[in-house]
Amino acid sequence: MPVATATVNTSDQYDNLTRRHTLQRLVDGRVQESIVTEDDAVARHWLTTLSRLPLVDTAKLDPNRDYYV
Repeated sequence: MPVATATVNTSDQYDNLTRRHTLQRLVDGRVQESIVTEDDAVARHWLTTLSRLPLVDTAKLDPNRDYYV
């Protein structure tokens, strides 16, 4: 039985005229981060890598219990 769940979405809206990627990351439907870049490699990395992304509030967890992700 899960203690908490989170849904993470990443999107890329590419503008052909300006050649810019508008990248957006949502956690449970709320915008967590948004960037604009012209670099395809940056867009590819941003869309496929998650690092230090806060998913749940750890204050709800019991400090005397073991949890596994």
